[in-house]
Amino acid sequence: MVSLNGNNNNLPRLVDRTGNLNVIKINGKSLYFGGDIPEEELLSYSLPPVPPEGATDIRFSDDMRYCIDGCVIESSGLENFLIDYNIIDASNWILISENKRYELNNRGKLNIKNRGNLILKSK
Repeated sequence: MVSLNGNNNNLPRLVDRTGNLNVIKINGKSLYFGGDIPEEELLSYSLPPVPPEGATDIRFSDDMRYCIDGCVIESSGLENFLIDYNIIDASNWILISENKRYELNNRGKLNIKNRGNLILKSK
């Protein structure tokens, strides 16, 4: 929304809720999960269409950078995943990569070679 008179007081404000969400960073790209984001704010966590073949990309399968649970992480242009994660709500999560399961709790780092999608779900 653009204000013609220069007054921005009536513009909707985006509330950054990422500080209250669990985060997994894959090769530096942050994806958020768990927690709760109001439905009317979900669009602000959407991503543009998947880039052309050959480009590097990480996203949840519904073209989002936020997922509640049962998340499919799609990747393109990558086989080596440098992962940093921070589980802030004391919950336990499982990351599944090519039939290997990694338990995620608290904070940690992983280095995974993978050729397909990753699955992220609460335990």
